[in-house]
Amino acid sequence: MSLINYAEMARTGNWTLRSALVRLAQPHPALASVVLDQVRRCDGALHPLARSLEAHTVLADRQLDPANLAEAPVEGYPDSRMADIARLVRADPDTMDTVLASYELVAPLDEVERDALPLLLVASGLDQLGALVATWAAAGFEHPPVAEIERLAKSAHDDMERYGIPKERPPSRR
Repeated sequence: MSLINYAEMARTGNWTLRSALVRLAQPHPALASVVLDQVRRCDGALHPLARSLEAHTVLADRQLDPANLAEAPVEGYPDSRMADIARLVRADPDTMDTVLASYELVAPLDEVERDALPLLLVASGLDQLGALVATWAAAGFEHPPVAEIERLAKSAHDDMERYGIPKERPPSRR
């Protein structure tokens, strides 16, 4: 499943980020609520771009980082080419301009892909959070990694603020 669908991707023990948050809400409802709000905020901005991003599908690698660029994909799966770019930039944010320029020498990016990069950087962090809570949920109910969940949640929030990702609008009352 693609990075765009990070919240619904089956992980350890078939737990998704959303389902693991339900389990986390039992001992830590406020923390689960904060994370879910961030997921909705990111999804609200990302999903309108999904079809355009999926038009540029490549063999992506969930384990990609700057240290293993020359290696064959460890965990190859079909995804938007921007997923791998987001992983590289997330690993070293100072390389964003270099990564984009280098990629564009081979295959030009369109405006939607460029606009989606900040959203995919946030999604990548929430994807990491999803792996963490799914692993915890699959292992049982005790000792949730609260400090690490809080750290990743704060990072996602800070990134959304930095990139100007709009807050979710409350439902209108009619």
